Amino acid sequence: MSPGSLAGEPCFRLPYALRRALAICRRPQEHRRLQKMRGATGEGYSLEPFDRLGCIFVHIPKTAGISVASSLFEGPAAGHLTVRHYQMAYRRAEFQRRFKFGFVRNPWDRLVSAFYF
Repeated sequence: MSPGSLAGEPCFRLPYALRRALAICRRPQEHRRLQKMRGATGEGYSLEPFDRLGCIFVHIPKTAGISVASSLFEGPAAGHLTVRHYQMAYRRAEFQRRFKFGFVRNPWDRLVSAFYF
């Protein structure tokens, strides 16, 4: 497995709090950026709509995520963050309490869309 894959990474099997602490230690700039996004309001990427509505939208590229985010959150929301990013941004209780959702698309349609993009 690749070094960045979830199942192949030994730290992914650790308890949530320890895994989060390791991620913050390994990538402090990323953690600071995510915390800054939590307080951001206005233009640009922000986690504030998720905090306000108690949800997390996982935007999968080429699945109309920008349109969905614009409709639901009145802006671009968080961009292309992975679940691991959200786990770094939110403590365990916050993460588990939120409704998490995303949209998928036929892989061939995604491929054609990415090709013509």
